[in-house]
Amino acid sequence: MAHSIQLADITTQFTDFVAGKVSRDDVGAWIAEKIMTPPATQTEADRLGGDSETRTLVYLMSESLCSLQRDEEEACHFATRVLACIEQVDEPDVVIDLLPLIRHHEDFSILVSKHARGRISRAGFRSIVKKRFAFDAVRSWLEGASNDQLAALMEAVEASDFRRARSQLSLPAA
Repeated sequence: MAHSIQLADITTQFTDFVAGKVSRDDVGAWIAEKIMTPPATQTEADRLGGDSETRTLVYLMSESLCSLQRDEEEACHFATRVLACIEQVDEPDVVIDLLPLIRHHEDFSILVSKHARGRISRAGFRSIVKKRFAFDAVRSWLEGASNDQLAALMEAVEASDFRRARSQLSLPAA
């Protein structure tokens, strides 16, 4: 799996956070300095390297962790799932498609449960999906999925089985 140094660096930060070697604030400070601060020179921009999908993935991972409105434990679950996804899925564009499912897993699980019990209409469900899932590859599947398919997808994400999640969503394989 050939990714730019940025992806390797951020996965190292996530790994250290999950292992308790660095705090969430430390990772946030690192992200602010290394990822969110625009390069001052073309040489710095060149150093960032990687293809545009990899750079987008790194940015989205960074932005997701920094803006996550959850406690440390939930942030650790998020980081753990992202690392598992990257380990199981080689293509940055597919990880990007799965990232909203990881980021919003807890809320989406509740939404799926309420929808399955009839507490949220199909139209309401689709409206929320449209807001949370900007990537058509995932959104169209979610909008048309049965309750059983949605529950199976949530189970795959909960178990950090992203190969199964990818397969269920019919996302392209390498």
